[in-house]
Amino acid sequence: LLEAGDVVVREGDKGEQFFLVAEGQFEVLDAQGAKVGELGPGDHFGEVALLRDVPRTATVRAVGNATVLVLQKNDFIAGIAADLGLSARLEGLAGERMGGA
Repeated sequence: LLEAGDVVVREGDKGEQFFLVAEGQFEVLDAQGAKVGELGPGDHFGEVALLRDVPRTATVRAVGNATVLVLQKNDFIAGIAADLGLSARLEGLAGERMGGA
């Protein structure tokens, strides 16, 4: 269980996990700490660092009590390798989140 203010991922850190929001709300922060997005139940994050092998591109922080489900990098990669449609959708989203890169 996460509490308000708990940081799940920090921009610049190495990515080793993928996260699915089960409960609660999260804010996505840029390098200056400005809020650039919100995540809630059913949303996910962490795929950019895993798919592109780059450091975390944003900080994600719990707004209140929250729960995330965690998938380790190897399991995430195995899962998307088994479903090319899912892989394509996640790769497209990763590109959007990186500003078209």
